[in-house]
Amino acid sequence: MMIDPGVLWPFLLAALLMELTQGPNMGWLALTALARGRRAGLAAVAGVTLGLTAWMLAATLGLAQLLAGAPAVYAALAWAGVAFMLYLAWEAWRGPGTATAQAPGPADRWALFRRGMAGNLLNPKATAL
Repeated sequence: MMIDPGVLWPFLLAALLMELTQGPNMGWLALTALARGRRAGLAAVAGVTLGLTAWMLAATLGLAQLLAGAPAVYAALAWAGVAFMLYLAWEAWRGPGTATAQAPGPADRWALFRRGMAGNLLNPKATAL
């Protein structure tokens, strides 16, 4: 299946402009990099990028349109996103616990990667891209 360049380039430009604007992802990524270091920030960026790439592929293949046409599935995904946000709020409210001054290890970076990816995969608004 060949993608029409007349559609692809404006889509990629719109995606780039959306990514360059400040929003929750940008704030979280900046705070993560400042608090935990460059490697942790890059792991989080990679997770966010993979989540957004999945939505881009879904939109490109028409799957996002199918999701938008299935209100029950869209609502389930939105509520899963709400549950994820509540989990993150609970985690933030509990506090850092026994945080150490050490740089985050591979397991911590993997957790940041997964969090960035999950936060974007559970965001059905990305289908509007």
